[in-house]
Order: sequence, then C-alpha cells, then structure tokens
Amino acid sequence: MVREKLGLTQGDLEGLTQPEVSKIEGRKDLKISNLDKYARSMGMKIRIVLTSEEDEDIRTSKFKLDSSKTVLQIQQAGSRGAGSSIC
Repeated sequence: MVREKLGLTQGDLEGLTQPEVSKIEGRKDLKISNLDKYARSMGMKIRIVLTSEEDEDIRTSKFKLDSSKTVLQIQQAGSRGAGSSIC
C-alpha cells in the first residue's frame, strides 16, 4: 500500500479522518473523487491509463475534477492532440 510505503499512518493523512481512510482502503470499488482526495492527502495525484487487449495504451492528457463533474481528456499514446472527453 502506498501510504505504508510512505511511512504514513491512517491518522497522518491531511484532510481525512482515520475512519475515512480506513473505509477508503477497505473498499474494492472507489469513486474517482474519493481516490483523488486520498491521493492528495498524501501529496500525490492520480493518473489513469486505459490499455486495450492489444496492449495499446490510451493515456490521459488532462484530468480535471471539480464539485459538479469529472472531465477526462484522453489521447492515444504517441498522438499529440487531445482525444475524447468523458463526463
């Protein structure tokens, strides 16, 4: 677990209570917003990579999360322009 590798306890994470951290870490399914909050509490950010069955990466070029919606800009690995937006 990343938190443990950083030498942090559940109570060390800024902006989250220990029970909130325990709940996040115990879940098998997470909202991106919860994962983002968890990552930021450790001074990190998330990166999402989608891989096709042919192992062709589709990488995120921009990730914006606000209170109203999630916007994800994706582009095919090696391409220069932004691809689809997913809200």
